[in-house]
Amino acid sequence: MQLRTDLTPAGTVGKVDRAGRADGVADPRQEAFQRTMSGMVGKSMLSQVLSRLVDGNYIVRVAGDPVRMQLPPGTRIGSEVPLTLLSADPRPTFQITNGNGQALPGTLYTPPSPASQAAQLLADTANALPAKGAAATAGAGGTGGAAPLQAAVPAKDGAAAALLAGAPPAPVLSDAGRVISSVIVAAQNAPGAALALAGHQPLMANHAPDPAQLAARLQDAIGQSGLFYESHLAEWAEGTRPLSELMREPQTGRLPSPVTDPTTAQFINLQLTSQEQARVAWQGQLLPGQHMAWDIHKDATDGHGGRGAGGEEAPTWRSGMTFRLPLLGEIAATVVMAGDTFQIEIQTGSSAVGSLLRSHAAELTGAMEAAGTPLSSLSIGHKREDGDG
Repeated sequence: MQLRTDLTPAGTVGKVDRAGRADGVADPRQEAFQRTMSGMVGKSMLSQVLSRLVDGNYIVRVAGDPVRMQLPPGTRIGSEVPLTLLSADPRPTFQITNGNGQALPGTLYTPPSPASQAAQLLADTANALPAKGAAATAGAGGTGGAAPLQAAVPAKDGAAAALLAGAPPAPVLSDAGRVISSVIVAAQNAPGAALALAGHQPLMANHAPDPAQLAARLQDAIGQSGLFYESHLAEWAEGTRPLSELMREPQTGRLPSPVTDPTTAQFINLQLTSQEQARVAWQGQLLPGQHMAWDIHKDATDGHGGRGAGGEEAPTWRSGMTFRLPLLGEIAATVVMAGDTFQIEIQTGSSAVGSLLRSHAAELTGAMEAAGTPLSSLSIGHKREDGDG
């Protein structure tokens, strides 16, 4: 992959978005970063652009550290930007070498925890919804602050207007809330809304797939889809994920597009849905011409889950696949994992195929035990249609 690309001429570079997350100077990692930079004032260095955030800022790799800063529009993900360090105090500030842009303050990127990030997104999304019986009007662009939601009241309805006059202040959307609101609207208005990740190539090219290779392809279909890119970026920032894996995800190989672009909006909506519902769906081809649907989700805690290593209740995860094989017909297989328990449920399209699979059940249970994952239960049945005996 060609990582170095030419940037558009560096014009005026805007100031750091005030909505961006800024780490306090008391942050030990930020202080360490500033100490590292203090000995490099006046020096030029190459920085690699890793990602573009929703708020327009970029994550840039500077001297081995992930740094959040604003770059010129059109900067390509994966490109290398020559920077000159202008100062290190009170915050490292850079300038694009040989450019005429303004100073670029940089803050060490410390991603929020997934739980707090999801909670903030859900709260902002809830604020974006209008109250029952009232129309929400968001302010048109501009440089001002967040636009408040205002109830639309007919001019002649004096009683309603008087009621609203003494009402508490309307909720105010944060910048993130307005972005999420516009994404949801764009995704809902897009034709053919995407409900699952789409596999554009068959997972395997032949009809005798190697189990280990197929397992790796299944893992990559979800892990490298870009659905969890922000989480993977956080893992890279913490040193637990190599950059080579991050660069294989789709966000690193294309120009950033507006969040309201229909394709981008639908993908972000999938990300929000997977966070909210703890569910991921994928559709594609297992082999050429053989469609497969895959659904992974976490059951709601009901007190009947398995137990983890520490004795606490473990969540129950279900991974279900439906596909059609040339000789066996339609097969629906679900793997259920809860703590140390591991179950497999198989539904076939006919009783004859079910009997055939049951005759080989011992081979499956033996193979699972040899692999160190013994089955707690194996259930093989067939879907009963109307009229079946």
